[in-house]
Amino acid sequence: MITSCSFQVGFVLGVSLCCTQAIGQTVEPLQSNVTASFRGISVVSDTEVWISGSEGTVIHSTDSGNTFSKITVPHSDELDFRDIEVLPDGSILLMSIGNGESSKLFRSSDGGKNWNVVLQNQDQEAFFDGMAFHPDGKQGAMFGDPIRGLMDVYLTEDGGVTWNRLPDSHRPKLRPEEFGFAASGTGINWTHDGLQIATGGSVARIHRTTSKGRWWESMETTMLHGRPSAGIFSMAVQNQQIVIVGGDYLKPDEKGFNVAISQNGGRNLHVPANNNLGHKACVRFVSQSNVVTCGRTGIDISNDSGKTWTHLSDDAYYTLDAKFHSTIAYLAGPNGQVGKLTMAKPSASEEK
Repeated sequence: MITSCSFQVGFVLGVSLCCTQAIGQTVEPLQSNVTASFRGISVVSDTEVWISGSEGTVIHSTDSGNTFSKITVPHSDELDFRDIEVLPDGSILLMSIGNGESSKLFRSSDGGKNWNVVLQNQDQEAFFDGMAFHPDGKQGAMFGDPIRGLMDVYLTEDGGVTWNRLPDSHRPKLRPEEFGFAASGTGINWTHDGLQIATGGSVARIHRTTSKGRWWESMETTMLHGRPSAGIFSMAVQNQQIVIVGGDYLKPDEKGFNVAISQNGGRNLHVPANNNLGHKACVRFVSQSNVVTCGRTGIDISNDSGKTWTHLSDDAYYTLDAKFHSTIAYLAGPNGQVGKLTMAKPSASEEK
């Protein structure tokens, strides 16, 4: 459905053309030279990042964001690229959204020089929301809004070259007006512990499978829901720890039920004590217990796996990514805005 960092108190994000510094942290605004609204991001290394967004925009940097090159994707000027994934072998998967044939997956195996459409939606009820890959880079999943009451789920076993829709008997049954959000491509995660997909709308649930879609368990959450614009927008998964964020994107300042956390893989979720976050579109673990989240209401951080949060900035970013235990993270958002966050090195206990 369309929807429109190490972390110490004192870190401040700046949007001016100079670096912002605070207690070992710096954020450098980067010049993307485009005006797209960015929703997709994939960090390959501290120096390489891919970013995707509206008007068929894809940009790529290999020099830590000092310069960006604009990547040409054929016949895509009117597409909105909400998710991008760079696999361990260098292959790139790019997901566009929209009803009917506007939802499709592109794949490049040569660094973005050439692209093939590997999946194109043919159903007017379908609407792609996000994709994720197992750490092996071969197994992957893409999900979309429900078709005749069943979540739309595709799987791949060959790094996104071919995709197969789950049969109706294996697709999770959703409740009326329950669906996903194409907010940052992070409403889906595939880890060693299984595949998790988040939804919103009439309810806010996590749907989990450890059998590649043969069986699913669906878990209720206390996240804000009950409106077409509310629910879970993003998940971060680290072993059995899960942090989910969201809210109502039409009422971004409404607080109280925009974050929930779990220590047992989502089977039990609870709202943290200082649940004062506004609406958020993306959340990421950057080390064992350090978490960053961003959205229209700015950037917040947690040093304790989401139990407590510190607000860092009111500047809007829609998506972020970092290599685990890296000291570099990249953020992207509206009007071509991109930033590079340099973090303090994780402590010895965090490295374990």
